[in-house]
Amino acid sequence: DIEMFQYGAYSQFTFKPTDNLDLILANRLDYHSHFDKFYYSPRLAFKYSGLQSSNIRFTYNRAHQVPSLFHLFGNIYNQNTINMTEDVHGNVLSLGDPENLDVYGNPIETPQTVEQPYVPLFSGNGDGFTLDNSITIDPLEVEIVDSYEFGIKGMPLKNLFVDFNAYYSKFHNMTSTTQYIQTIYPHGQVPFSMNQLTHVGDEELDKRDILFTYVNLGEVEYLGMDISLEYQLNYRSSIFSTYSYYNTLKLVSGQNETPYVGNDWAWAELVEDSKDVSAYDIMHFNAPNEKVSFGYSIDDFLVNGLYFEVSGKYNSQFDFESGGWNYSEDDQNESYLYSGCG
Repeated sequence: DIEMFQYGAYSQFTFKPTDNLDLILANRLDYHSHFDKFYYSPRLAFKYSGLQSSNIRFTYNRAHQVPSLFHLFGNIYNQNTINMTEDVHGNVLSLGDPENLDVYGNPIETPQTVEQPYVPLFSGNGDGFTLDNSITIDPLEVEIVDSYEFGIKGMPLKNLFVDFNAYYSKFHNMTSTTQYIQTIYPHGQVPFSMNQLTHVGDEELDKRDILFTYVNLGEVEYLGMDISLEYQLNYRSSIFSTYSYYNTLKLVSGQNETPYVGNDWAWAELVEDSKDVSAYDIMHFNAPNEKVSFGYSIDDFLVNGLYFEVSGKYNSQFDFESGGWNYSEDDQNESYLYSGCG
């Protein structure tokens, strides 16, 4: 049975030093029994309405996101299995390991082997994992985000309504999408042998699970903007448009030029520092960087009371990645699983 408790308290104060200025201070304190920690989330907001037909606001907010029960304790086995060749000690045989080869590249000896089924496991990460009795995968921590937002809303020109927002957010312990944890089929370089899952928390396993789970990516920063325009043509009709953009320069600069497409490498390789990859190489927002919409609307179209609207939208192209799955225009519109588990 899963038993957890979460307690919280919230307070908010509003202060109006002048007729045109509003100040808001809010405080929230939460306790989560699984992490045995308190989390403080303040919020500070200023709103100035002294401009003609417009107002300006600035907001700082800290929020925290507790991992869901599935992120912590999910446990789903895939119906498909992969047969791997083991030696008599239960270790997956790696004929490409230089330690098993002579100077001519031939196996030093022909070991006694047996085929064993390995099963993909989609698991929550509430207790952490151990690979090969030595590589530690830390359990999930609470995701915390600090956000700063500036906005202006109003009618700077006759008949033109504008709503503009710009924001910057910094994530701490950002939770990843589903990650491929183990090296299953080595690429002929370090590591030369397959990683085997030996422990979930302190519980010892039979080493025949292929793990997909969630990890914390550390600090991730991104910024963006949204702008909405509406122009009133007359008392019945208007045209409108919206534009949204987000990106993170740190994400772009943190990515490495690697020959590994998408998630065709394992988190264990990052932990072991065995490949030139970073956490940013697997940071996928799975969302477009740019979105545009536009349209026209009219009331009392043809007959009284009939509303008519025509609109369109555009989203910039983006790859969708989760676990070993990848969907990309570059891959001829095909989705597939790199590990061969699906």
